[in-house]
Amino acid sequence: MATRQAFGVSNGYAPAQGPKALPIEVDFTGSASQTFNLLQEETQGQIQNIQSVFVDNSDNANPLTILFAITQQRIVVPAGAQGIWPVICAEQVQFTVSTNAGDGLQVMLILLNVPMPLTQWGPISATVNVTTASGNFTNRSGNIAVGGTAQDAMAANPVRKRFIITNPSTEIESLFIGFGQNATLDNNSLEIMPGGSFDSNFGPVELARISVNAATGGHTYFAQEM
Repeated sequence: MATRQAFGVSNGYAPAQGPKALPIEVDFTGSASQTFNLLQEETQGQIQNIQSVFVDNSDNANPLTILFAITQQRIVVPAGAQGIWPVICAEQVQFTVSTNAGDGLQVMLILLNVPMPLTQWGPISATVNVTTASGNFTNRSGNIAVGGTAQDAMAANPVRKRFIITNPSTEIESLFIGFGQNATLDNNSLEIMPGGSFDSNFGPVELARISVNAATGGHTYFAQEM
């Protein structure tokens, strides 16, 4: 019987160095696979204890795979998608990124040393599959009925624990969010650019109604409430 060997992983909290993000732009021109070793960055104290990764695969017509060497965790990012994936990774971070090679194809990774929930959006719809000890998300997604006119995405909720609102990367204009008031198409409301999200995390969380607005009717937004 093979001997099983445990290894240390991060504990689900920000490390002593504080929250850090390390961007890596991967160029697949002439190469379908690249391997990275973060020993130098860890030695320099730039980042440690990788716990999640943001991937922008929106310009890639093929799926992208990230394989972490020690844990053998494999993350598969769909073609045309963006998102954040939790990472199970030991110290001495090593991983390989692979997809179909293509001239000028570049994929941006942002390694995070803090835990983030699984969140994926694009190429057509957003998929947010999050189940925690605190509860489950309820889908509040929809479309702007009349351009330039605010509408409620979520009613007031005195027991709301968390919410996420995403402006899909397939949209070409901003989405505006209002907290307890009608969202307006200016800097009096929170602006979310295409492909961006607002995540309240677990607090403090706005309990009043949340409205959304965009310049054009039919604009799709994705909203999740816990």
